[in-house]
Amino acid sequence: MAEYTISSINREDAAGFPNKRSLARQSDGTLWTFYNKYDGSSIYQMYGKKSVDGGASWTGEVQLSSISGASKAAYYAVVNVDSNDNVHVVWGEDDGGTSWGYEQLHYRGWNGSVWSTDTTITSGSHHHYLESMAVDSGNNLHVAYYEGGSPSAIRYLRKPSGSAWDSQATICYEGSYNQLWPSLDIDKNDVIHVVWSGYYNGGGAYAQVRYTKSSNGGNSWDAVQNLTSNSYDSGELSFGSGPAIACEPSTGYPCIVWHAPSSSSLKQIRHIIWTGSAWSSITDLTAEGTYQQLMPGISFDKDGKTYVFWHGRHSGSTTYTQIRSRTYSGSWGSIVNETSPGTADQKYPTPIFSRWRIDGSRVVNIPQSGWAFIWVDGIYNLKIKLSSDLVWETGPPPVLVKKIIAQCG
Repeated sequence: MAEYTISSINREDAAGFPNKRSLARQSDGTLWTFYNKYDGSSIYQMYGKKSVDGGASWTGEVQLSSISGASKAAYYAVVNVDSNDNVHVVWGEDDGGTSWGYEQLHYRGWNGSVWSTDTTITSGSHHHYLESMAVDSGNNLHVAYYEGGSPSAIRYLRKPSGSAWDSQATICYEGSYNQLWPSLDIDKNDVIHVVWSGYYNGGGAYAQVRYTKSSNGGNSWDAVQNLTSNSYDSGELSFGSGPAIACEPSTGYPCIVWHAPSSSSLKQIRHIIWTGSAWSSITDLTAEGTYQQLMPGISFDKDGKTYVFWHGRHSGSTTYTQIRSRTYSGSWGSIVNETSPGTADQKYPTPIFSRWRIDGSRVVNIPQSGWAFIWVDGIYNLKIKLSSDLVWETGPPPVLVKKIIAQCG
């Protein structure tokens, strides 16, 4: 195992939450991540860094936002890389002027030479942020996000490759029932899958885990499915703590993890996967009798393993939360404590994973084996950890091959 520090920061959720993708990789192995921190005027701006040595060192810090004025801030970036090695970043930014106002989504892209102009892609008297983004095989960007209001809703934006952003569309709005904290992924067939926490008519007083998909590039969405139906908040409503989704690479089946009470009032990590004809039964990945387990993220490798990461206390660390994990390879392995007890909480593990960004048959953002995740320690450092068995698929990047062919005629 290897772990490295990316940057010092000023808040524990600087890189967002585990049900988003805040770590991405280009075809030459360059890693990118984005986070907020104070500028010289104590305003939270959005920054990013890259690593060209597999995560060991991080350089070239770039500032994406240019906020001025009191009580403004940039929040919760997500990042993807397309098949042309362009880096795409979306984040939320407060427009409040001298008092807190409404967050709007902003976008910038890196083409290898320059960053595109900062573009505001939402508007209106609502909070628009806590977004989740993925890229499809045609290099189109898809974003699901939270629209705060009374009630709140799950909205959707698409950026066709080489074009401007489309108009806002709706994934789920249900009258007086709040919908919160979406997570989005795209499978091997370009089907878009979205999961979130929400209430619905007939669902009682508790939020549940809700799901839908689009098989036509976001033009329309299937009827919403309610994956839980329990007499407690299965769709946890603490800020940013929605379910996380990832699609298994070989089958394309969506897999979902979340935290919620199980047999007691303590929140535990829960798991469900589509089997091809129906949803599996819910599996409790933790059963801590004394300590809550929170904020899961999920990834896969091409060797067929599932990895789930979260933070929580345990009998060996009763004061501070640690990063913990379980691996599925035919069956679920034992819980592994990825960080060691110390003098501060370790929180928000966000693993690298994206089905698309493919070079021929080489999947650049899914390891051949192993995993990588970022997290924040309690003394305000953003860090990365790499598994000891981490291996990326090898082969020449097609972008480079295309350039060589063009030069040689």
